[in-house]
Amino acid sequence: MEADSAAHPPRRTTRPQGRTSRRTAGTLQRDGGAALPQPIPQTRASLLSYARQLHLDVPRFQRDFDSRATSAKLDADLEESHAFAIDQTPTLFVSGRSIIGVQSEDTLSAMIDKAANKPPADGTPKPDDAPLEASIAAAILASPTAATGAPAAPLTIVEFTDFQCPFCRAAVAPMEQLLADRGRQIRWVFRAFPLDFHPEAEIAAEAALAAREQVKFWPMHDLLFAHQSSLKIDNLRAYAKELNLDMNQFDQALVTHKFEGQIAADRALGVKAGVNGTPTFFVDGQAFSGVRTLAELNQIADSHSTPVSGKPAGLGAIALTETIVPDQQVLGPAARVPLTLTWFVDVRSPLAARQAELIHRLATQYDGKIRVLFRAFTLDSHPDSSLAGAALIAALKQDKFWPMYDALAARRDTLDRDKLLAVADALQIDRTVFSATLDDATAVVALDINDAARRGIQGAPVLFLNQQRVDGLQSDQSYTAILDTQLRTAPAVQANLQKR
Repeated sequence: MEADSAAHPPRRTTRPQGRTSRRTAGTLQRDGGAALPQPIPQTRASLLSYARQLHLDVPRFQRDFDSRATSAKLDADLEESHAFAIDQTPTLFVSGRSIIGVQSEDTLSAMIDKAANKPPADGTPKPDDAPLEASIAAAILASPTAATGAPAAPLTIVEFTDFQCPFCRAAVAPMEQLLADRGRQIRWVFRAFPLDFHPEAEIAAEAALAAREQVKFWPMHDLLFAHQSSLKIDNLRAYAKELNLDMNQFDQALVTHKFEGQIAADRALGVKAGVNGTPTFFVDGQAFSGVRTLAELNQIADSHSTPVSGKPAGLGAIALTETIVPDQQVLGPAARVPLTLTWFVDVRSPLAARQAELIHRLATQYDGKIRVLFRAFTLDSHPDSSLAGAALIAALKQDKFWPMYDALAARRDTLDRDKLLAVADALQIDRTVFSATLDDATAVVALDINDAARRGIQGAPVLFLNQQRVDGLQSDQSYTAILDTQLRTAPAVQANLQKR
C-alpha cells in the first residue's frame, strides 16, 4: 500500500502491508547515531579492476556492462523505485512494509519475526482500526464515484485507489475474481484517492470519470492500470479512442478539469475516514489497507456476509440496494400503463419550475398511458438539495408533493429543517407527521442518489422514458417523438391493457 503525503499525517503508528511512504532525503545514520562514511566514487576503470580481482570473465563483464539489456534493466528498476516512492537508500521491504536506512541485525530480526506471526485462529484478516463512525461509513457508501457488481448485493466493498500506484494495480485481479466467483453477492465501489507524489494519478482519475460520463468507466479503469507507466495526456487520449469515446466530449472534460471537484471530494472523504495510503478497502465501515489476496478477500467477505436469517448484514447491505428503491409516483394512474417516465431532478435547480411544467404537459398529452416516478437528485452546488428531496418525499406521503415542489422551486434561500416545517404549515401539511416522515425520507433520498450513480447520472434533469435516457431539458418534441415510438413498438403491452 502506498502512503499519502505528509500533508495528511497518518493515524496509524505502523504501516500495514503493501504500503510505502515518501520521505525527505537526509543523512543516513547507523544505530546509535554515528554518521555513515561518505561513499567512494566509482569509475569504469575501478569497476573493471574489481572484476579482475574477483576473477570474472572480464571481456564478458565488459560486454554485459555496456549492453542495452543491462541499461534497460537498470531503467526498469529505477522506474519501479519511483512507483514505490523510494527516494532514499537503502530501502527494504518486509512483507510490504518499507524500512528506510541501515538497520541492526536485532532490529531486522524483530521486524521479520513480527511479519512472520501466525494469522488469527479463524484465519480472518483483521481490520486496521475500530469501525468508522456511522455517519462517515454511510458517506463512503453514498453516491459512489463508480461501482460494479449487483446493485442489490448484500455486501459492498469500497476501495480508495490511485491509478499510478503499483499496489492498486495488484489489487485489481483479486477483486475481479471475487466478483466473478460470488456473482450477485458483492458490489465493488471505486473511490479516487490520487497520491501527491504520483504526478499523473489525478489526470488519470479525471480520464476515468470522463469515460464514465460515456458509460465506459470500467473499460478505461482496466486500460489505465494495464498501462500504468503511460498516463500522459496523449496516452489517455489514445485509450479514449480505443474505447470509441466521443473525443470532443472527452477532451473538453480533461481541458476544463470537469471532474476535479469530484476527485477532491473522494480524497477528502478518504482523509476523513483515515485513509493515508492506497489501496484501502472498507467493509462495513472497517478499513483493510494494502493488497489483499483472493483468499483474504473471501475470508473478509465471509465474515461480513448475509446472516442465516436472510437479512442483509452491515452497512454495506443497505447502502446500494437497488431493489428497495420505492416507486415515488407523482402523476398518472396507479394501474399498469405502457409508459413510465422516471424523473431525476434537483428541486433547488433554477430550472426546476420549467421541468415541472414539462412533466405536467407530457402527463396531460399521454393521459391514461403514462405514469411519472420522482427520483431525488443532489447537485454539489446546492447543499440543501438532499434535505429538499426528503421534504418532497415526506409531502408525497400526504398527497402534497406538487404544492411542496412548487414552493421549494420558487425559493432562493438556503433551506433548513425549520424552514421546511414552516413551508409544511403554510401548505396545511400535518406538521407532526411531516417531521417524522422527513427523517425516514432522508434514507430514501440516499437510495435515489445511489440509483442515479448506478445509472451513471452526473447532472439533472435526467429523464428515462421507459428505458431510454434523455439528459438535460429538451424540447417537448424530443420527448414526444420517443414516447410515440415506444407506444407504436409495444403492441404486447397495449394488448394486455385492452384486456383489462
